[in-house]
Amino acid sequence: HEAQWPWAFPTAVPKTQMKTAAAAKPAAQPASKMQMQTTSAGALGKSISDRARQTVRKVLNGGKASVARAALESLTSVAEELEKLATYRGMQQELGNFFKANELEILRQSISKIEKDEKTFSSYRKTIESAKAFPAMLRAAITSAENAGLPKEEIKQYKNELSATEYSPIKTQRDQKFASYRKHVNEAKLLKKSEQMKHAIEEAQEGGLPGKEIEAFTQDWLETMFNELHTATLYVKVETERLSPVWNEIRDAQKSKDIKKLKAATQKMKENGLVGQELEDLQNNLKARENNDKLKKYIHEIKEKQDLNRWADELPEAINKAEKAGVSADVIAEARKDLAKRVKKYGKTLTPGFPAEAGHKSHKKKSHKKKSSEKSSE
Repeated sequence: HEAQWPWAFPTAVPKTQMKTAAAAKPAAQPASKMQMQTTSAGALGKSISDRARQTVRKVLNGGKASVARAALESLTSVAEELEKLATYRGMQQELGNFFKANELEILRQSISKIEKDEKTFSSYRKTIESAKAFPAMLRAAITSAENAGLPKEEIKQYKNELSATEYSPIKTQRDQKFASYRKHVNEAKLLKKSEQMKHAIEEAQEGGLPGKEIEAFTQDWLETMFNELHTATLYVKVETERLSPVWNEIRDAQKSKDIKKLKAATQKMKENGLVGQELEDLQNNLKARENNDKLKKYIHEIKEKQDLNRWADELPEAINKAEKAGVSADVIAEARKDLAKRVKKYGKTLTPGFPAEAGHKSHKKKSHKKKSSEKSSE
């Protein structure tokens, strides 16, 4: 259901534009399932991130303290789910552009200031509202509020209202224009489309709709944004929960180095549209295991030399042969590590086929007996 899900967020292109564009450009080749899933995930993450940042800016630029606290809680969850989405889909590059928790720090620090400003400006707003029937009193109240630091946007709205009360012919025209602005905002609100609602509010604000109405509409817009973000975040959460067992299977396959498991994991990644470094690593691991299977005689030879304790010349030679044949680097590294341990423990040479520890003990005993016989003969 397209309307329910976040990928329906971007404003739809009119059908006439779509036809014109289709006539101008050759038909594109259909994208693969994996490309479509990756593009969809990236577009989803970008759409959510843009709206999250837009919400932060709006709350900082005149939102209420209660809205700021709700935004902080909601957007923290959004940032966590976006990070999971990027991780599970292997989109490390896109993660750099996604909305992150540290972007909320300025909002967290601003809540106390917003609360303080609300208390400070509340009395000025009440004075202005009570003076609206009297232009001279209204002008004085607006000036006092402006000097006290009331936001410029609100002052502008109040001045527009003052002008409307002072010039009645203009007031009739303004009332008609304001009615049109309200209609556009309310239509967008009924459709639950935050982007359309935002543009309608901006148009109304620019046209001079009273600040109190703009503030009320802005709170409605923020609520619509939160609902959209909540829906999008739920989708991301469902997606990450769905992918979690898939990733467990993939990581188990990587550890086991079993060809069948690696093949199954690779297929599963492709089916789920998972791309990036993880898929590349998995495919490289699978190729290495399959190659080792073809070259198992060389690996067997290394093992044989290890079992017979023949490392003076034969084990290094077997390792070199395996490396030249193309046995995977991890197997070669492990064999050389084993050789280094043997050399460190027993020395660089050893009688071929003679057990190491027994050979050394036997040699020591013979040497001891020889010295004893020489001593007795003396």
